[in-house]
Amino acid sequence: MKKIFKFLFISCAILAVLAVAGIIALRLLFPMEKVKEQLQLQVKNKLNREVDFKDLSLSLKGLNITDFALSEKTSFKDGIFVSAKQVKASVDLKALFHKQIKIETIGLEDFTINVIKDKEGKFNFDDLLSRENQPASVDSPTQVAEDQQMFEISAKQLYTKNATINFSDEAEDTNFSVGNLDIQIDNFALDKEFSILISCLSKIKTSTLNLDPVLFKIDGLINLASLDLPKAKAEIKDFSIVYKNSSLNLKGLIDDFTNPQVNLTGNLKGIDDTLIKRFTKSEMSPFSIPVINMILSAKVNLEKSLADISQAKISIGNSFIKTRGSVDYSKQDIVFSSNTDMAISLDEISSIAKETLAEFNLKGTLNGNINASQNRKLNVKGNINLKDIGAKLLKQDLEKTNGTITIKSINDISTSKLNGLFALEPWNMTLTYKKEKNTNIDLSFYLKKFTLEDMNFETLLSKDNKDSKEEVQEEKTQKNTKGTSSDLYNLKADIIIDKIENNVLTANNFSIKTDVKDFDLTFAKAQGNLTLNTKDVEIRDIDKLMKSSKLLNVMFTSVKIMQKAFDFAKLDNSSITNGIIKCSVINAEYTLNNGLLNITKSDIDSDLTVVRATGNADLLKDSINMKIQAQLGKTGSSGFKPVVINVKGALSNPSYKVDVLSSLASILSKNKEESSTEQQQDSATEIKGNAKDVIKTISGLFKK
Repeated sequence: MKKIFKFLFISCAILAVLAVAGIIALRLLFPMEKVKEQLQLQVKNKLNREVDFKDLSLSLKGLNITDFALSEKTSFKDGIFVSAKQVKASVDLKALFHKQIKIETIGLEDFTINVIKDKEGKFNFDDLLSRENQPASVDSPTQVAEDQQMFEISAKQLYTKNATINFSDEAEDTNFSVGNLDIQIDNFALDKEFSILISCLSKIKTSTLNLDPVLFKIDGLINLASLDLPKAKAEIKDFSIVYKNSSLNLKGLIDDFTNPQVNLTGNLKGIDDTLIKRFTKSEMSPFSIPVINMILSAKVNLEKSLADISQAKISIGNSFIKTRGSVDYSKQDIVFSSNTDMAISLDEISSIAKETLAEFNLKGTLNGNINASQNRKLNVKGNINLKDIGAKLLKQDLEKTNGTITIKSINDISTSKLNGLFALEPWNMTLTYKKEKNTNIDLSFYLKKFTLEDMNFETLLSKDNKDSKEEVQEEKTQKNTKGTSSDLYNLKADIIIDKIENNVLTANNFSIKTDVKDFDLTFAKAQGNLTLNTKDVEIRDIDKLMKSSKLLNVMFTSVKIMQKAFDFAKLDNSSITNGIIKCSVINAEYTLNNGLLNITKSDIDSDLTVVRATGNADLLKDSINMKIQAQLGKTGSSGFKPVVINVKGALSNPSYKVDVLSSLASILSKNKEESSTEQQQDSATEIKGNAKDVIKTISGLFKK
């Protein structure tokens, strides 16, 4: 940017020299052909470029050039750098004798400049800025001071009409065009305030973006303080950018042109879904953001490419984000540090996209402070406070959620005890998220009562109903194509719900505890343990429950088997009625080892049966191998005498087989507390007959 300012200053100086040269040529009565020849020679010698024009007219009023053109470096064969249909300059000749340059008018009409930045980062005007081509006054403050003593420079009017600036960045494949550029400067003076009005239309074209024209406008007052640039200042009365129905409007002051102190206020409006759709093909629901108010106070060191931001604030209604910090943009990777305060009303956010967010019923406020810095890596820390947060979750109301989220880094986030109401029932939670080699998640959750009339358990926990083999194959493909595996988690959880009541099940004192490492949804590397405990269970739709995830499929297989057995045997007077399963206690313990789920304990007690299950399930191969021991009735003084059922095959559709010998051994086992051997033998004979009938009945079930 500094280069461009410098170039524009030199360009103005060249125009002034051309005007004065033309007047001198007139006074010396040079022929026009001679003037053109001399100008072309001087430009070639001094700038190593060619110049041409159709006509040059000189008079006592000034200079007029038509069809002016300046080539790229070397010649017109390399392209046209600058062109203009007409160049006008008029100077008060009498003022020259009083050491004054009083310009009546300098104007450029249909002016075009083509700025090119090549792949090496060099501009096509860099040669014009080299020291040998610069007027001494540009680089030497002493010379500038001497020139000011010799001449006072002023101009009634400087202007461009219908100018065009074309910018091309060959390295970034970006094209930027500023068209219809009109500049009006009135009463220009080096030591006094003068007005400036700039307006233009720009077109931006990149490999991924093609923008319709954007309107820019600047209306302000500038005081150059006799080129004492630290004292120079500009008042921006109106800076606006308009694109379609959106606009950015700013006003304020800029002090010190060497290290600008910027103080601006303004607003941004017209941001809605129709605007965003012009930049992306993604579908989105209608939304409209209210007026965004902005404040910026910053000091910029142009020489060192540093910015010190004392305040940068955006606000919508009562919501705001306010930042202070510093930015070093002198290198390719920007270095910055910031301290940000925020206060966000979710009610206001909800009103922005009513159609999209209405169903979520967002309420409450977020406020906090975030410190961020970027120097090779991003560092973030701070706190976000939740106050009376509300939302619609699982068709129930989440209300009065309060707590604090603590951010130690972008990879270390935790909460203090979050608490609130869910469906008017109290809950609390603590959560720690820490990203290291694996992502560590430590969760503690308590809810007094979870009630839901209609819960789709078939999709609640399942990823997308993929087969285990497909998931494993997908993970292998990711490893081969990307060279890295998917993210793994170390998960610790302690979840307690005093009462669950929904369309699928009812349960009291429900608790799940997990400590699993290297976990993802494929279970391919998972290692650890899981326990489940609950009381007074009533399962109303066991099929939905088991379809929700592989884990629950394994956990409730033994219950499903007993349901089938009871339905077949017409045992419907207590534990199962119309497909409803009632259990007084369910206790289960599992260990995971690289996709293999070992069932170390799975106990189910009910009025009609006692079930004990052990075995394993291979979650990667979708296979199961379980031994289920089920006893009709409660365990009494005679001990546990179960029917033994072996479950094998595909996890989604296993086969069942009664282990007759093990079942007989169990049922016919002697009870040492019985009174006599004869009584035991009689009892055994009777039990044997009953056992055969029971086993025959249950075996018939699994043959079907």
